[in-house]
Amino acid sequence: MTASWIPQEPRAGTNLKGAAAGAAWTYLLDRMEARRVLCVGKPGEATLRTLKRIASEIDVTDAGTLTRPGLTVRSRSAPLYDLVIVPTSVPAGRRDAVLAAAVARLAPAGVVWAEAGDGRTLAAAMAGAGLPLRRAYWLTPRAGELRSAVPPDDDAIRRYFVSRGVTVPSLPRPLAPIERRWPTAASRRVGVVGARGRQSDARAVPAYLRELALGAGIDLERHRIGLSARGRFSSRKVITYCFAERADRPDLVVKMTRDPAFNDRLENEEDLLRHIAADGLVDPGTAPVARFAGVHAGLRVLGLDAIDGVPMTRVADVETLDRAFLWLTDLGAASARRDRESASALRTAIAAVGDAVLRTYAPEPAVASALTQAVSLVSAKADRIPSVLMHGDCAIWNAMVNADGRVAFLDWEAGARGAPPLWDLFSLARSHVAARSGVLRAPRSRRPAAFVTSITSDDQICRAVMRYRHRLAIPIEVVAPLAAIGWGFRALREAPRLEPGRLGRGVYIGMLRSALDPRSMDDLQRRLSGPQASAV
Repeated sequence: MTASWIPQEPRAGTNLKGAAAGAAWTYLLDRMEARRVLCVGKPGEATLRTLKRIASEIDVTDAGTLTRPGLTVRSRSAPLYDLVIVPTSVPAGRRDAVLAAAVARLAPAGVVWAEAGDGRTLAAAMAGAGLPLRRAYWLTPRAGELRSAVPPDDDAIRRYFVSRGVTVPSLPRPLAPIERRWPTAASRRVGVVGARGRQSDARAVPAYLRELALGAGIDLERHRIGLSARGRFSSRKVITYCFAERADRPDLVVKMTRDPAFNDRLENEEDLLRHIAADGLVDPGTAPVARFAGVHAGLRVLGLDAIDGVPMTRVADVETLDRAFLWLTDLGAASARRDRESASALRTAIAAVGDAVLRTYAPEPAVASALTQAVSLVSAKADRIPSVLMHGDCAIWNAMVNADGRVAFLDWEAGARGAPPLWDLFSLARSHVAARSGVLRAPRSRRPAAFVTSITSDDQICRAVMRYRHRLAIPIEVVAPLAAIGWGFRALREAPRLEPGRLGRGVYIGMLRSALDPRSMDDLQRRLSGPQASAV
């Protein structure tokens, strides 16, 4: 049986950049489901994708039609809406009338989401329409789809978001220092939730999250939140940061899918993190702990302990990178299995990766032949190669550096048990090269080869590979083939993000081609057998 973590038939173009669902503000509502929705103005395509998923009926009108005399009064024939959306495009002079008309069309438990450039006048307009303000948020960027939301009166959350790079900057790059020091200087967009009934705390956690957390014995009644919806791929998650009362750092982070098609990723992350915690595979505080999980509006929810620190992307020293390599080596050693069953599973997995690459990418005959040979070599040595627990997306942008200098890895959605060794280490090395070298300045067609060359020629990376190999007793002759097959695995993961006609231009299939070149294989073998190997 083929391991479930291997993409068997990855379909190109199913997770393209820019295709992510919008209307991330819906995650701030107490309930994300709505039977009827009224949009004042035509929503954008990204917003419409979300509304079509959460609602059974969507009506679109304009400010003039909605406020036409005689249409704001309820009648038995007029539909009532569970959600009314009032965007910033509504002229300020018409906002009061539009909100009054929206209230007239609102179902008893309905809510209004409204945006404007001035929070005070918007709050006053909501109050004037008889709609108590439930929650208010500063939004970024200043236009377009929401990428972050924080309470306007909560300096601690706002400063945390800016200092950790969670929020999307609103000001041009030259003015970024102003925004970091005075976050409110850039805030020119406000979103508010208004609902019938009594006014509630503007910083309250949405009801669906409170209920899911309470099911696991976690009380979020007095927490405050900030929301991040960065990224333009459907696979990217919406993240809610939960802060205890008066705390300046979150104690919980809640991840939620944008598309049900990716629910299995959070299910996998939960399973893997619970396994890591139960078996004590890593030091406390260096991997998230799953606290609660569930489903709301068809979307998977996963609550995790927050890990504080500085993003590893901001830490350039070699000591931190070496600690990250050591962490991966320790994880590999702690999770290693070397028995007949794991060897058989490893052979099956390696062969499945090779077959899937050949089917998906149909590489040139020379590349296909070299890949087949690499798979055969690794399979022949499988009895001597341990299987390990794999992070699956190991990169410096998925890591934090704690105050004590320890490295913690986040985002375990692509992780797997019983995976080949060394893949995580090479993946981390590639991210380091991407961030610290000039590879990304090279022409796109040359980047894959430049990545492979930079990894092979880096003394620190080679020492880390040798240290890992010695610790787990991996035969040296399989290291280069394993690395190449690992790039093939990443190419399968990359395929959905590529247009069908441009598969051959993917970064990872290019790295696979380069890594399988006999000269590249010989170079890596020589580097790993040189003087630096004896120093490990």
